[in-house]
Amino acid sequence: MKKNKIIYALIIYVFGNLILGQILHSLVSDEQTALYTFGRIFTQLIILVGVYLINKKEIHKMWIDFKINYPKYLKTIFSIWVVGFSAMILSSFIINYFILSNATISTNEEINRTILSAYFVFAIINLCILAPMIEEIVFRLSFNGIKNKYIFIAVTALLFAFLHILPDLDNLRALFFFTYLAIGLTFSLSYIKTKNIFASIVIHSWHNAIILLLLFIF
Repeated sequence: MKKNKIIYALIIYVFGNLILGQILHSLVSDEQTALYTFGRIFTQLIILVGVYLINKKEIHKMWIDFKINYPKYLKTIFSIWVVGFSAMILSSFIINYFILSNATISTNEEINRTILSAYFVFAIINLCILAPMIEEIVFRLSFNGIKNKYIFIAVTALLFAFLHILPDLDNLRALFFFTYLAIGLTFSLSYIKTKNIFASIVIHSWHNAIILLLLFIF
């Protein structure tokens, strides 16, 4: 079941986003409407339910554990995040100003900025709540059958970074892989240190909220 869990989770995540996204676009062509925004939220909820059902028992156990140990977990994960966030900012700066030589951003960040300006409510709900829950269950919890912690951290962080730069594989913006790798390592290490998916969900939500705030300000 452990290997199947990985396959099922990735299928739901990748094809769910692609297929459900296409269905929504065919039903609601105008992306600037409230109906489209609610549709996007609904598709993400479907994906969340799917990956939740695959990991239902573990999620329930970890929730009980998190309610008891969250003060200790929060202290641990925020310490890890400070280092990871700093590494992400540094790598982004190096890529932007020493390699690409202009204020370039990844396609994924362009999409997030578009979502923030066009669908503010959806951006908050999706990027700060739904996306962290879905991605942590897919990229961390579904891979917890990997017993070697170093292999787990490497595989989950690399996969996380790779999927976030897929639109840029044919250009130099693929270098932002290292930016996403830095934060992917942060989330994976947070899970390893706490053995609790809610710890990595919380730090992922916090990180996205900070990014959204920075995008909104600048």
